[in-house]
Amino acid sequence: NSPPGTDLSQHIENRRQRANALQKHLDAGKYCCRYIYPKSCIEEFVNSGKPEPYYFEANREEKIEQLQRMADLLKYPTYEMALIDEEGMKEISPTFCEVQGNHIFFGEVWSERNQERISTWYFTQERVIVRAFQEHLSKFWNKISDDCKNRFYVSEWIKQQIHKLG
Repeated sequence: NSPPGTDLSQHIENRRQRANALQKHLDAGKYCCRYIYPKSCIEEFVNSGKPEPYYFEANREEKIEQLQRMADLLKYPTYEMALIDEEGMKEISPTFCEVQGNHIFFGEVWSERNQERISTWYFTQERVIVRAFQEHLSKFWNKISDDCKNRFYVSEWIKQQIHKLG
């Protein structure tokens, strides 16, 4: 995600660069990656192209490209994805966070104050904090039903979303 005010073309290019970097790490077997997505967020992306909390509106081709990239990553044995429902969202909502290896934590927390969306960004390389988030996210991952993490289920669900786009 990009912060509000970021140029749309730059945002899309940043996402492509991140996806390419992730794919290189997966090709090298360097990282195990786990992503947790609310189904409602992806459905909103497909239906309107401008889901909350994203800061841009994607056209049909960009939506298909993004969803296809997600499906392609599932081919890697070190990449895992879970699709959660609204009940699962309550534990992590509304946040985005990423832990890279044992050395970087990046997070964003959304909140509302006076009916205005507030976005707060966090970044640290402090290993104790990074490790704490690794443990927290692993515990959360382990609570997710195996059905929601099943590669075939996730891949087929994403393909259904692509099919909706034509």
